[in-house]
Amino acid sequence: MLDSLSLKNTKLGLETLDLMGYDSDHVALVLNRADSRVGITPDDRGVPVDEYLRAGERLWAIGDVNGIWPLTHVGEYEGDVVAANIAGDARPANYEAVPRVTYTDPQAAAVGAVEAEYSGTAPVSEVPKTATYTHAYAESNGFLTLLSDGERLTGAYALGPEAGEWMQQATLAIRAHVPLTVLSDTIQPFPSFSGIYDAAVMALRMQIADMPLPTGPMDAQMANLRE
Repeated sequence: MLDSLSLKNTKLGLETLDLMGYDSDHVALVLNRADSRVGITPDDRGVPVDEYLRAGERLWAIGDVNGIWPLTHVGEYEGDVVAANIAGDARPANYEAVPRVTYTDPQAAAVGAVEAEYSGTAPVSEVPKTATYTHAYAESNGFLTLLSDGERLTGAYALGPEAGEWMQQATLAIRAHVPLTVLSDTIQPFPSFSGIYDAAVMALRMQIADMPLPTGPMDAQMANLRE
């Protein structure tokens, strides 16, 4: 049990916080900025942390203060990581598939790497039955681009209606290291914006196989890739 927490040389108006009566082995100290108040010297980015988000002995830093990804959903994720580590479950943070969304109209979204050896793009206007939603979508200049190392997805970015929602399929694929062959064998709901993955994955696999993109339906050329 902790008896007190030393806060020497602070501007908080106290040097020791009395914790008597609190049955706990850990204390969360929340600061609204990174400084040396608790004996930590921040670098240019923020409070330095290891892969477990540990900033020091029995001290962790999450959210904007560590400067890794200043996004609300990343801070929430880091809170879960630290909670697991405090509970004794060694859990490193993984930033391989961090989704980013700009809430414009239409939305712009991205996840993972921003460049790769291979890429495949599909326009929103060619998603079957986009006119089911509104004819404006069928005339949209939106798109989905998938990035790959040749075996699996490593990144993706998109522009289109609610792109931040259908980008999560790529987020999971990147984080789980889903093979492209499995993505090609995934059934997409119809009609939906998720249907754009069928065309984007096809375009990506055709580039990897060094096959020219067809001007019409891809089915005949894609048959060779399924063998």
